[in-house]
Amino acid sequence: MPPRPPTSVIDVLHRGFVTACLGVFLLGGVMAVSTHNNTMRKGQEAYEAHLRKQREQAAETGSGVEDRLANAAQDVVAARSQDIAKRL
Repeated sequence: MPPRPPTSVIDVLHRGFVTACLGVFLLGGVMAVSTHNNTMRKGQEAYEAHLRKQREQAAETGSGVEDRLANAAQDVVAARSQDIAKRL
């Protein structure tokens, strides 16, 4: 195999530049994936917090409705018993 000719300064600089560009490209890809994963995780956390808040509000609203219905039923029973007492 014949010896290779010596590389010039321009060739070394070109190889260094191309290698640096490849490194920046790969680093950009890694950063893009990292940012995407972080964004998706924060979105999922926000969605879960929103659902948790809705469930809490529904539970509070549900118990309020139950209390109002119970009070209304007791009022009806009390009124009915008063009507019956008046008839006797």
